[in-house]
Amino acid sequence: MYKIIGGDGREYGPVSSAQISQWIAQNRANGQTMVKPEGATDWLPLAQQPEFASAFASRSAPPPIPGGAEPGLPEYSGTSPSYTAAASAPEPQAPSDRAAQARACAGRPYQLSVMDTLTRGWEVITSNFWLTVGGSFVAMLASGAASSLPFIGVVVSVCMSQVFYAGIYWLLLRVGRGEPAEFADVFAGFSRSFGQLVRLSVVMFLLLAALALLAVGPLLWALYRGGVFSGVHQGGMFSGIHPDFAQMVTPLLVLPVMMVPLLYFSVSWIFAPMLVIDRGLGFWEAMELSRKVAGQRWFKLFFLYLAFIPLMIAGLLCFIVGIFVVSTLLYSSYAAAYETAFAEEAQSTPASRTSNIPDLRG
Repeated sequence: MYKIIGGDGREYGPVSSAQISQWIAQNRANGQTMVKPEGATDWLPLAQQPEFASAFASRSAPPPIPGGAEPGLPEYSGTSPSYTAAASAPEPQAPSDRAAQARACAGRPYQLSVMDTLTRGWEVITSNFWLTVGGSFVAMLASGAASSLPFIGVVVSVCMSQVFYAGIYWLLLRVGRGEPAEFADVFAGFSRSFGQLVRLSVVMFLLLAALALLAVGPLLWALYRGGVFSGVHQGGMFSGIHPDFAQMVTPLLVLPVMMVPLLYFSVSWIFAPMLVIDRGLGFWEAMELSRKVAGQRWFKLFFLYLAFIPLMIAGLLCFIVGIFVVSTLLYSSYAAAYETAFAEEAQSTPASRTSNIPDLRG
């Protein structure tokens, strides 16, 4: 991913190397166009970036006048230079092509920085604040309302959770890519791969619930043997019941160890709803591919989640409203991480970059 300076002198991006190569082929960018690889500090002309040499070599028409306007680059709108909508979005690819590109990312190394990902997530939100935060708010509100319905609320929660999540991700992905986005996109999970998202919701719920039960099961069994639950019908759960401490030591020591599988899969499956709604994968293939790709940077994704705990607390203190902004930022950051992990082309390694561009990624 790269930042790029347009013909108007403004900064745009991040954009993929494939998009820049397309602009070069269409004479919309030339050798003097300034770019900066994500995580670097220096701007360099495209002509000095070896990864674009083949794009310049294959271009048939002469390049534009150096320093002139580059008509294909995004036009500046608003005060923020990043994540502005492109004048013309790239042609959509067939679902099978996008699915194949996603499968090719399994085992392919990539870099991921927690701070860069947070920054990119925030840039997506600020590029269209009311659409992103407002759409996410409505989707979260609708999900909560549906889950609280009498009798069917539990079924809705089990079967529809990933449908709502996928819609939020879909909206944020479109905004981040500069594609035309509208409020209805937040409910795209009901029209794009609905059946696969329902299956994904059910399977993920059952597997994570089983892992959670496996983690707390020994502790619950120790409490049961200690007679704690027998007090429910005799004036309260803990009325006069004092379980033997010796019976509780082992379950309490085992609990952190038993929580490891639950934490591992909770983070490893974070890309699954995006792979279903964006790449058209089946629910099980999406879960497996997400596990393989997210597993390469599992700790970075886990630390990204941990970074939101204090932000969530601060959001709750800001008259509750702030929690929706922080939640949207969390979704947007994971969408940015997904774009990095499943970029169309492998990211350049530090060794392949120009020597005077330091690799600042974490």
